[in-house]
Amino acid sequence: MARELLRAVLSSTDDRGSWGRKDGMQVRAKTIRGGFPDWEREPLPWLAVALIAGVALLGPHVVQVDGIWMGCVSLLLVGALAGRRLGARIAVMLATVMLGAALGAPGPRAVPLERAALIQGVVREVSGISAVVDHPTGSVRLLFPGVVPAAGRVISARTTRVTSPPALPGEPDRQRVDRRLDRETRRVKDWVVIGPRAADSSIPDAFTAVEYGGVLWSLASGQRAALEPAHVALLRRTGTAHLLAVSGMHIGFVAGACWAIGRLLMALRVEWNPFWRWRRISASMVSLFGILSACMYASLVGWPVSARRAVWMVAGAAAATLLERPIRSWTLVAMAAMAVTIDDPDCVYGLGFGLSFGAVLGILLVTPRLLRWVPPDLPRLLAWVIDGLAVSIGAMVGTLPLTAWWFQAVSPLSPLANLVAVPMLGGVGVPAALIAAHAPERLAMMALWIGSEAIGCAMGVLSWLDRPPWTLAVGPMGAGLLVLAITARRQPVLCAGALACAIGLPELRLVDGLEVTVLAVGQGDAVFIRLPDGRRWLFDGGPPSRDVLEWLRREGHHHLDAVFLSHPDQDHLGGLVPVIESLSVGRFVTARPPRPEEHAYRALWQELYARRVPVEGADWEPDGPARLLHPSGEWLERSHTVARVGDNDASLVLMLEYEGLRFLLPGDIERSAEEWLSLLLPRVDVLLAPHHGSRTSSSDAFVVATNPDWVVVSCGPENRHGHPHAATLAQWRGRRVVRTDVHGTLRFRASRNGLSVHSWSRNGRFRAVRPWVWRPRPP
Repeated sequence: MARELLRAVLSSTDDRGSWGRKDGMQVRAKTIRGGFPDWEREPLPWLAVALIAGVALLGPHVVQVDGIWMGCVSLLLVGALAGRRLGARIAVMLATVMLGAALGAPGPRAVPLERAALIQGVVREVSGISAVVDHPTGSVRLLFPGVVPAAGRVISARTTRVTSPPALPGEPDRQRVDRRLDRETRRVKDWVVIGPRAADSSIPDAFTAVEYGGVLWSLASGQRAALEPAHVALLRRTGTAHLLAVSGMHIGFVAGACWAIGRLLMALRVEWNPFWRWRRISASMVSLFGILSACMYASLVGWPVSARRAVWMVAGAAAATLLERPIRSWTLVAMAAMAVTIDDPDCVYGLGFGLSFGAVLGILLVTPRLLRWVPPDLPRLLAWVIDGLAVSIGAMVGTLPLTAWWFQAVSPLSPLANLVAVPMLGGVGVPAALIAAHAPERLAMMALWIGSEAIGCAMGVLSWLDRPPWTLAVGPMGAGLLVLAITARRQPVLCAGALACAIGLPELRLVDGLEVTVLAVGQGDAVFIRLPDGRRWLFDGGPPSRDVLEWLRREGHHHLDAVFLSHPDQDHLGGLVPVIESLSVGRFVTARPPRPEEHAYRALWQELYARRVPVEGADWEPDGPARLLHPSGEWLERSHTVARVGDNDASLVLMLEYEGLRFLLPGDIERSAEEWLSLLLPRVDVLLAPHHGSRTSSSDAFVVATNPDWVVVSCGPENRHGHPHAATLAQWRGRRVVRTDVHGTLRFRASRNGLSVHSWSRNGRFRAVRPWVWRPRPP
């Protein structure tokens, strides 16, 4: 499909490009250039942008749909009466925006399910370890512990409710579509397939007989449960993992193969061949055959967004060919975007929509600019290789804003890897997988052998091209600047400026004073500290995940001067592992070394040794406005031995002070350590509640000694421990209590002007906090 799209870009009859022949070589015209089309020549792309903008920007805020429809009809009438003047264009554009707003209006709220519920329904779509299941009262997203059922299966599952923590600043909103549809997320305990298609829910035995049978079965059915983790990891590192997800390329290969077979039959000039005798009718039948084959393949894999886009583009190209009209690539893409959006407006918020259309737009915008610099008299084979590289680079650049925001990694050799992998996996692997899945046994085994050998050759080349990916992390504003840099036409200064700002935007934020950011990592602690002199510290890393690492990268922090581990519980240690592995760390501060049974902590310790990171104990004396207060040697001697001291009570306790404002980070200390510290602690202004607000902490003596103005509770929503406990909250009555499960990420800034407190909101910015002050209920 990409190859045909490139040919459409270069061969359309407008002034954007042409192909000619001179001395037996292909000659590219010097008029090849990229850019968005004019309204006069191709109005449909403008209308597609207006429709998508209406769905994404205005749809969530629509309350009354009837008025929107009336306004849309009125604007269309105004546009019809205005003729070809500018007012007609504006009226039609506004009408399209209002149509998008009406389509994107929220639907009725679903009936909430019980905390533990039995779900029976049909799997509609699968993404990673989750699947959307339609049941009699609505739809629900299920998180599976292992193998995920394929789309179309009827399942019965025992589930429990899952409440996700608020998103970290700049984090992609992965649950926006679910919230918009009022769709719950639930965790599956166990499940079973009960539908009529239960028999083919696993990989066939024939596919397991070859080395790359899992890859072939994924290409044939869209199921990824049988894939080898090593194969998936290699494809991800080389930027070719998109070949495992059935996309427009696969649809294009299938449709193109069927179209080529039909054309071959038409070329057989024999008396018995009906295709030759009725050539004009046969041309229509061949085009229809290609469209139907694309639809059948898309139906087999569950109609993902990329497949829907490709089917519409194939249908549009076939229709233009039959009508003997020029194929305009921008019009094809716009038609597909509008059709997909009208059919399923909610898919606009999904990552698949952005990646699928972003890759095509990158080919249309970037590839022609690259081909302008190619000499016109190259040999045919070399020209074909350069065309393939240009298409791969265009697709990579088109998806760069989303990949830098969502995945924070770019493979530098991805264009070369795709040049090899696309023909092998797409051109050979897809037909072989389909033949193996639906043909007789002998033909199926031959197809499996051919497909596995082709994929094996591709994997061998990819192993040679395997290099660590480049880290490129941006937030939503950085992604927008990358889009501006890609779409800036004939503005090299604007393009370079937008690119520089997108990469260096986090470093432009100036901080005056001491800044303490309590991250909403769920059930755990993670605190980022920026000192007045510019040093950056991290106190704990939260539960096991890459969320803290990805947030640090989005903020532009590639070096940490110090990392503190209060104690080696997983809700404090887990998130530090990827941080230590990926970032530069000046020193690591912890209360004690690991014990033999602490495998995760020992692995972190070994990583620190391998990276030659200095390790400090609780007696380390940091420079500047910070002090380590606990565990002190005197307290440890009083407790006899470290082994008799619980990990919670032996947590590191860090105090920060600036301009008379004090912050206390006590880890998970409990009453024993609190009573000891209450004799030494001064009054503080901001306190991180010990042990997430557990009933074993926040003793009377500790509350009186610290007497904070602000109390921060870092906990997960509806956590199984019940944090914070009501009795603990009662201890802090009269104080300003803020919680990460309610307010999200909290940022405290101490400066000469006093203390400011802000929380991260879902609209993408920090806003002043309205604290919750605990007061007892009246009797």
